[in-house]
This record gives sequence, structure tokens and C-alpha cells, in this order.
Amino acid sequence: PAWEKIYAEDPHRHIFVSWLWLRHWLEITPNNWLVLVVRPDEMSAPVAILPLASREFQLLNTYHIRLLYMAGRPFASYTGFVCLPAYEAESVLALAAYIRQLPWDRFLLEHVLDARLAQFLNHFSCDQFQTEPVQQYPSLCISTLQNSWDAYLQHALGARTRRNMRRALRQV
Repeated sequence: PAWEKIYAEDPHRHIFVSWLWLRHWLEITPNNWLVLVVRPDEMSAPVAILPLASREFQLLNTYHIRLLYMAGRPFASYTGFVCLPAYEAESVLALAAYIRQLPWDRFLLEHVLDARLAQFLNHFSCDQFQTEPVQQYPSLCISTLQNSWDAYLQHALGARTRRNMRRALRQV
């Protein structure tokens, strides 16, 4: 309920940081995961939530790497966190401070769709941390839905794909 309340009020939310989507993904992922929760004090309700995942592996049987990354990876088109608007600055600072003291060698922030990312990265000084920009590919697809399944088949698919789709559906 706390996650859903924060999610409902967060103007930067998207489906891949929803409790429903992440709960199902975290149940099946083989990776370790943790959810960071920010509270103003021990008695208060959460004001921000950041789901993360981690993995450790060895490179060439010598170099040990501890990887920290956003929990929805690799199946979420976008990642991020949820936060109540009134607590953004304090939450971003608290999350960055906590993550800085975690044991990790690389922290991957891929496909983060959140306007607060720059503010978050400002808490990782250039003296201690090196950032490398990565080319990101958006995967948003917006199209008008047809009124019916048959209309979709007729107007959105080519003749061959439509025929294959109908054959596959008959088999199902």
C-alpha cells in the first residue's frame, strides 16, 4: 500500500516502477535484489522507494566484479524510482548516500526514465566516481488502437503476417 500511494502521487512514475510490475519481476529474477526505502524518521511512512538488483561474477577467474543495477533490468523498457514530490531533494540525497556506502564495483543506471537522475548523479563526486554515458534507445511505441481484433488484423498487419497470425490462433 505504501508503494502504491507513492506511485500514485509521483509525477515521474511509469509502469516499470509500479509495485505490480516489479513484484512479479522480482519473484522470478535469478539475481539478488533489494528495495531501498526512505522514511523521514523511523515512525513515518515511506516517502521514496528505489528497487535495485545485484550480481557478482569473476572475470577470467581472477577479477571479481560486484555489479549493482536498477531492478527492472533487463526486461523493463525504463527504470527509476518512486518518490513523493514534497520529499524529492531529501530522498535523492539519502538514496545516493546509502548507495555510495554499499559494496559495488559498477553501478549501472541504464534506461532510467526519471527527471531526478541528474540530481541523483550530482551526489557522486567526480573525485571518487567515474561516470560513463551509455547510448540509450527509447522503446516507446504509440499508436491508435483499432476498434476490434479483426480491424487490427486487417489494418495493422501485412497480408502474410495476418495469415500466419490467424493460422497460429487456430492452432491455439
